[in-house]
Amino acid sequence: MKFRILFICLLVLFSYQLVFSQRFTRDDAGQIYFIDSTTADTVKIDVTGAVFKIVNTGATFEMTTMTTAQRDALTASNGMIINNSSVSQIQGYANGAWVNLGAGAGGGISNVIEDLSPQLGGDLDANAFDIQFDDADGIHDSNDNEQLLFQLVASAVNYLEITNAATGNEPSLTAIGSDTDVSLTLDGQGAGTVRTLSSNLDITGSIEASTGFIGDLYDASGAVDLDIGSADVTDVTITTDGGTVILDGSISTSRGATAAGILIILEDTDAGSNNATFTVPALAADTDYTLPPDDGDSGEQLQTDGSGVLTWEASGTTLWDE
Repeated sequence: MKFRILFICLLVLFSYQLVFSQRFTRDDAGQIYFIDSTTADTVKIDVTGAVFKIVNTGATFEMTTMTTAQRDALTASNGMIINNSSVSQIQGYANGAWVNLGAGAGGGISNVIEDLSPQLGGDLDANAFDIQFDDADGIHDSNDNEQLLFQLVASAVNYLEITNAATGNEPSLTAIGSDTDVSLTLDGQGAGTVRTLSSNLDITGSIEASTGFIGDLYDASGAVDLDIGSADVTDVTITTDGGTVILDGSISTSRGATAAGILIILEDTDAGSNNATFTVPALAADTDYTLPPDDGDSGEQLQTDGSGVLTWEASGTTLWDE
């Protein structure tokens, strides 16, 4: 009986030596050493400092390698780390999702997460770096609809600057860049328009129509309401290149409490800079004049019927009723 027990013990010991070629020791500092009996490669685990360190510079730590399908078959828990051969990425499981841990060429994270709907647990701090978008990429809403797309220009030197503001001031959207003069283009699609929903539109510069025309200005009810100027405006000039300014409605001219309104008609600039003016005195009531239907004959004079209807009559003619 004793012989049989001794034989079994020797067999187990022999099998252990054949199967396991490593041994481990523990020193007085609480460090555990795993030593390969053949290569002498040593792995040290510092128990007291909670540090896992491979001492031999010729040795490496290799994570478990599996495909995405094999990974998804796991019962994953936060803290797992694998090498995913399907995407050639070191991945870790955190906050209920697999995260790519491999760094890109720029030193950042090349793929934040394999999940198509990643979520941040807090604010995104760019840490003085830029957020880069590919051409026609941008920001989508929670339904994956486009909200803001960026179009790429490889040689771009001009760009937009958005500035917030303190109390009593307004935020700004500014076109800036390397060029001395940088314009800003707001464009609708097709026959679409560019609208401002504010009750006031304050323009400190000029409005120019480089092509086409400037269309109607509408009020809140949809009626055309073009009101140019204010008490601080000295002159308002509408200039066409030999064309015509058409106003579909009435024209009122006034200078407030300073003087009566004046209609000024300038002569041809080739002839000089003189003008003819029409004004009115103080009136007891509104006075309407209706012009004749034609330009009259030579020598005729303009007469009124007493109700503001004007006609051309022969010089010296007197209108009377029997």
